[in-house]
Amino acid sequence: MIALAATLVVTALVWPQLPSRVPDSGWYRMMASGHGDEAPRPFANRVLHTGLAAGLMDIGGFGADTAFLVLGLVSLFVFLAALMSLLRDLGSSRLAIAVFAAPLLIFLLRDNSLPDLPHAALTALAFLALRRRPALALPVMFALGLTRESSLLLAGILAIVLWRDGRRIPAAALPAATIAGAVLAWSLGGGSETMNVHRIGAPLYILLKAPFNLSLNLLGLELWANTFNYCDPPWAWHLPGRLSLGTVDTIGVCGMNAQRPVFLAAHVLGTFGILPALLLGLRRRTGRLLTQDTPVWIRAALVYGLAALALTPALGAATARLLGYAWPAFWIAAPLLLAPLARDLPDAARTIRRLAILHLSCGWLLLAASAAPESTVLLEVLFLAALVMNIGAYRMVTAKRDLKVMAAVG
Repeated sequence: MIALAATLVVTALVWPQLPSRVPDSGWYRMMASGHGDEAPRPFANRVLHTGLAAGLMDIGGFGADTAFLVLGLVSLFVFLAALMSLLRDLGSSRLAIAVFAAPLLIFLLRDNSLPDLPHAALTALAFLALRRRPALALPVMFALGLTRESSLLLAGILAIVLWRDGRRIPAAALPAATIAGAVLAWSLGGGSETMNVHRIGAPLYILLKAPFNLSLNLLGLELWANTFNYCDPPWAWHLPGRLSLGTVDTIGVCGMNAQRPVFLAAHVLGTFGILPALLLGLRRRTGRLLTQDTPVWIRAALVYGLAALALTPALGAATARLLGYAWPAFWIAAPLLLAPLARDLPDAARTIRRLAILHLSCGWLLLAASAAPESTVLLEVLFLAALVMNIGAYRMVTAKRDLKVMAAVG
């Protein structure tokens, strides 16, 4: 019921902004409409949510907009229900306000033709299954392989943490299920490996995107190739024949884009409110985040979330959305790791209120950032505000008097 109420609230907030589509959403709408052969890889490999949308269109007679919206609403409810079930099991249901108030949910529902919400719902179900009975996670991991190839990162991390915990069978079975799903998706997906603007294979295309995205998102240095038309580069170099790839025979530099690093920094600090600062503060006070008693699925949630966070600058230009894949570290692992600090808290109510205000204010700064994405000055102001809030939260968790306050957020 709580998850249903939260779904309705998020839907009401996002409804005036629907539909809002990013450029990539066109490929998924094309696939759901029966034109998958025209979609390039890796988009063509993400067959689960587009297949479900196609089913809704065929059976229910929905249009593409309605089908993806229904799928997004169902995914949002399943995600919140699974997450709330985990938090209830952990005795950390007070974190619900931190989740429900997150603008990230609004961003994901607004771009509902992307695979992000179905992926989040399946990931939450996977952790819920691991919490209760690992065998139940097998079909979920298989479905994740059908949803998005980045699920292999979660599969690899699960393999490592389960193997180190001595659970060899699930350590082998869960990644195998994910790989099977990814292989099936690759075989079912239409399109061509070279059906992209560069005419290069999908694996090499994904690999070469990393330095391009890192340069843009971390340094603000905007690179260029002759297959792009977004600038007239002041510096360009023609590649020797043996170095040219597909239709790429010239590369160059457009110049500096100072907005991108600021945008990334502001969203890193704002996407999950003050929870990253609280984890850093806890790490400083205790010397560690994980202990021998930490459940293996909590270890996997923390490692996977932090890995997704670290990889975000290399994955694409839509960093505000891609940062969302780090949610297991902050909405699953953080509550359990911070909850023990609640015991024997002096002046708990006042400190809890202060942290709640900081957390909600920090998170909702993202809405202001999205309202004026072209304003570098506004982004800088929001980044500084979010930084001050995270520093304040960090000081609270590292102060001796307030050491055990953090369970208010967890």
